[in-house]
Amino acid sequence: VQLLLETGDFAGIAKDKEVARALKMRLYEITLPQINEKGEERKFADLVSGMEHFFAGMLSIENTKARFGDVKNYFTLELALSNFSDHIVFYSAVPHEHANLFEKQVLAVYPDAKIREHREDYNPFNEGGVTVSSYATAGGETAYPLRTFETFTKDPLNVLLSAFSKINRDGEGVAVQFVIRPAGSSFNSHYKFVLDQIKKGIKPKDALKGALSQVANEFASIAKSMIFGEKEKKVDVYDEESKNIGEKIASPIVDTNIRIIASGDTLVRAEAMLNELESAFNQFGKPQANEIKWKRETKG
Repeated sequence: VQLLLETGDFAGIAKDKEVARALKMRLYEITLPQINEKGEERKFADLVSGMEHFFAGMLSIENTKARFGDVKNYFTLELALSNFSDHIVFYSAVPHEHANLFEKQVLAVYPDAKIREHREDYNPFNEGGVTVSSYATAGGETAYPLRTFETFTKDPLNVLLSAFSKINRDGEGVAVQFVIRPAGSSFNSHYKFVLDQIKKGIKPKDALKGALSQVANEFASIAKSMIFGEKEKKVDVYDEESKNIGEKIASPIVDTNIRIIASGDTLVRAEAMLNELESAFNQFGKPQANEIKWKRETKG
């Protein structure tokens, strides 16, 4: 990968756009001291505020000129513990043409952060063991939000780090990866339309099904009124659903894929590690709204 990046010779893989995009990435290792530049311990609210600014800046990597079939730009945030290592490391992979933007965004938000290009990829795999993986799916309607940082009094990352701390140094490795792809205003515009329909009295489940379902329901309603006569129309109120969608569209929405891998000597041990990492995300579930569910993929 590094040879390809240095020479810029991607002719042999240019036809496979997904692979070409994945290889044209730079991997960084990021270290953030617990004490900030003022000598004060970092507060959870300050960390979250900083990350909000970072994400807002990184949205500019979107390729607005991408056509149908083109691979859109994305970046990753990864937390990993490699096999034969004691150190939990935070990584980020970004398109090489946006590497300078990434560095500037991180240092603008966290001036004392240490950024180092990681030319060799990390390795969490036990080559003679078993590796299991899973990816996140929405447990509820995607128009509804997960629990957000305002409702946490402590850093939820600590729960995930606690799971990492139970991994053995030799023969075991784990990684959690967030793949984030800017999506412009497409999701926000769609959910705003759904919200407007709900405010007009359309049932949330019908509004979420899309325009065709709404047309069918309206047609049935008109047919019924022609047979039985028009009654005074009552507009139903769905306050909770409206509140949830309003909360969702208050911030830019991006395409996000969350993946976990765990590698160990046996299938039982690998699955135990994966279970614990997955359970660390239970805290983000919001009652009557959304939660994270996991789908498994296993390879020995």
